[in-house]
Amino acid sequence: MEDLEKYRTRIEAQMTDFHENLEQVIAKAKEKKDTHSQIQVQNLIRKKEAAEARLKELEGAHESEHPKIRTELDRLFENIDQDVRDALAYYF
Repeated sequence: MEDLEKYRTRIEAQMTDFHENLEQVIAKAKEKKDTHSQIQVQNLIRKKEAAEARLKELEGAHESEHPKIRTELDRLFENIDQDVRDALAYYF
């Protein structure tokens, strides 16, 4: 298993990519001005906040809790990645 610092760096890189894609989705949602767009953006923002919270929790957690939190973060990012792909496909 990769050490915490490498894992954190990888997750932060994913967060950066997600943030960039989220900005694109937000811009396109503003252009569309439909309910679906607003719901999609709000869901992505909530998931981003959840991922940030879990990352902070990981940093403060006891080492024995790291595998569980990492698994949850990995699943969350898989879910976020799919949602971002769906949103980008919807707009482009």
